[in-house]
Amino acid sequence: MMRERRGEWKGRRRLGGRLLSGLWVAGCVLLAAGAARAAAPAAAPADTGLTFAGFLDEFAALAADPGQGARVPAFTLRREAGVLRFDPGMLHLCAPVAGRVCAALYTGRGVFGMRPPTRVEREQLERVSGSDSLAEEFTAAVLVFGDSTLAELRALARFGPAAPEPAAKAAAAECVRYLFGPEKKQRDLDPVVAKSLAEGGTDGMFYAHFVRAKGDPVFFEIDPRASEEVRFLRRPEDDQQGFLQGRGREVVSQFPREGELTADPAADARASLDARRCVVDARIEDDLDFTATATVELVSLEEGQRWLPFLLCDELEVDSAAVDGAAVSFFKGEKSPRLWVRTGRPLARGQPLALRLRYHGRLLERDADQITLRSSIGWYPRHDGKDRALFDLTFHVPSQFQFASIGRRVESAKQGNVVTSRWVTARPVRNASFNLGFFKELEVRDARIPPVLVQMSSVGHRELAEELGKEGIASGGAMDRQVAADVANSLAFFSQLFGPPSDSSAIATEIPGGHGEAFPGLVHLSWITFQRTGSSGEDQLFRAHEVAHQWWAIGVDYKTYHDQWLSEAFAQYSGLWYMQAALHDNRKFFAMLEDWRKKVLSNRRYLLGSGQEAGPVWLGRRTSMSSTRGDYDLIIYQKGAWVLHMLRNMLLDLETMSDDRFTRLMRDFYATYRESAASTADLQFLAEKHVGQSLDWFFDQWVYGTDVPTYRFAWQAAPAGEGKFKLRCRVEQTGVPATFRMYVPVAIGFAGDKVARVRVLVQGPKTEFEVPVPMEPRKVVFNDLASVLCEVQSVPW
Repeated sequence: MMRERRGEWKGRRRLGGRLLSGLWVAGCVLLAAGAARAAAPAAAPADTGLTFAGFLDEFAALAADPGQGARVPAFTLRREAGVLRFDPGMLHLCAPVAGRVCAALYTGRGVFGMRPPTRVEREQLERVSGSDSLAEEFTAAVLVFGDSTLAELRALARFGPAAPEPAAKAAAAECVRYLFGPEKKQRDLDPVVAKSLAEGGTDGMFYAHFVRAKGDPVFFEIDPRASEEVRFLRRPEDDQQGFLQGRGREVVSQFPREGELTADPAADARASLDARRCVVDARIEDDLDFTATATVELVSLEEGQRWLPFLLCDELEVDSAAVDGAAVSFFKGEKSPRLWVRTGRPLARGQPLALRLRYHGRLLERDADQITLRSSIGWYPRHDGKDRALFDLTFHVPSQFQFASIGRRVESAKQGNVVTSRWVTARPVRNASFNLGFFKELEVRDARIPPVLVQMSSVGHRELAEELGKEGIASGGAMDRQVAADVANSLAFFSQLFGPPSDSSAIATEIPGGHGEAFPGLVHLSWITFQRTGSSGEDQLFRAHEVAHQWWAIGVDYKTYHDQWLSEAFAQYSGLWYMQAALHDNRKFFAMLEDWRKKVLSNRRYLLGSGQEAGPVWLGRRTSMSSTRGDYDLIIYQKGAWVLHMLRNMLLDLETMSDDRFTRLMRDFYATYRESAASTADLQFLAEKHVGQSLDWFFDQWVYGTDVPTYRFAWQAAPAGEGKFKLRCRVEQTGVPATFRMYVPVAIGFAGDKVARVRVLVQGPKTEFEVPVPMEPRKVVFNDLASVLCEVQSVPW
């Protein structure tokens, strides 16, 4: 949640860490002063009829127009929280692209300043750069725009013939290389820039490429279609490959426009299309060649758009495209996942249309008897990853393979050596997938749950078992039954806890990869979990995690990347909860939590120093940067699961040890947001209802913050007369702000294995409390049941 008002920018230090001074140039021209956003022209220019390939060619040749140069005075551009300050220098407008001047080149000295308006983003910027504000010196800048920038620049001076400086040429070439990315053959222009300029450049897009005297360039962007429009980017730290440099970009800081800071966005981006129904007819040959025809029924969400972006597996080539039955042009770069389709005429907002694509390629790869699906969701055209649509899927597959898909199989017939099956979803779903291979199939029927089908590649496992046997490593027996038992039992367990799943059947199918993935009624499970079941409980957790996604991500979706932990952490903790119940082994449950705790607390603490601190759960996928590899799993899966564990223990009845209150919260959350998307704020609202108090402090600390407390705990007991005792306890809290607080259970052990539990509010540097007890305590456990993610040190009184 973002509740703070935007702060005033104060330039303090560069990304590289050097302090700066003299950032202001006297007598500068201030452009767009105080404006929250730069106004865009009211009407788009006339359609040029340029093909997308032609548009890319023109942009790839971006260069200064020798007839449009001027020496300009100092000036400032303000774009939301970004402040671009230019000393007197040389400014060139670029030659038109798609019939419009959409870029300019500046050479001289300047400073880009930015201070994020929210606490979370300021803290993230400080983790990455060492400061919560930016003051980036530059020696050249390339501005690409679909807003009022052109008019503002033209007001600075009279432009005329002027030879561009070498620095301007170099900056333009470098900007183009970064916007196109490292793979030239893909011709994959940054989609924010591409969509804006291809449509005429009137949507408010702004992009700045800053050349620095020392170090790699940095970038600033306003994406008008994102829910968090403002972004500061850098080159990844590990993207250094000499002459063959990757030239990638990664987000350092990202946030909404000033007027939208308190909003709860429904998605990461404002999609330009809404997919309603997807009909695919796909054919797979004996040699695994893949051909398909897909018809996607869409609704335009923008006025006047002509170029429609889609994603399709980079191994697939498009043969033809039609909109509403009329052939249209399209573009897809070689080995690129991005497809652009041009409509015959501009679309009106709310206008329905039907896109029909024919395509083919090597979607499937075979290695002996293992078949890999190169992209689990890239085999049909997708406009937006969060679209929910009805799917009607027909597959023609050689009869030698076993096959499974999402949806309900409504038809199946064999003709010759080809099996044709049709699968239909009863409700709109986000992702569709399938799998095929040489499988041994096991069906499980249990009155508690929908039918379960398990597909296991028995031939491959037999060969692997023989190889492992030579090394003295035993493989599991009847692995299809072991996997089926966990799939079926976790389905029943979660149905009892949360409510019934949406789909009327479940298929667990083996894939050659080392990961798992869940789709409506269909679960991809790694071959590893079919090889043997280990003793730690990780296999039970892994299988149940993927099953749990039928509730978390498929049943209840998450709104934005900030809320992705509502999918992965919920599935992870649900899997752990199942493991605890299925194995009847609390020791393994707490051992898993302890392993995650140690990893979170020891994050990047090295013998000779430390790396960048991990970000908060709220950062979602952005927890993983080039400088924080592995943090997505660590923070979203493991720390996120700890957040749920702490909520569970806050709701635990310490007298009866009943989990009912936490279970009711989870059932309420599932029932309230089933078949829709939820946010972290939605979860907090329901959690507060079940806890009975505001949880701002809890979510601020554990979801939006990164602090983890260390507790030094001491106790002593003194007689209080009549055989009773007074237990005195002292807790010293460090490593967190003075306002940090948590409810911590304390277990008091007595003779005869008797235990009493109390819950204590710990806040501030020191907390002392007394507990009257009926007999002499033998043992006192602070943070009983591992209820708080923390470090505990027991010290003498």
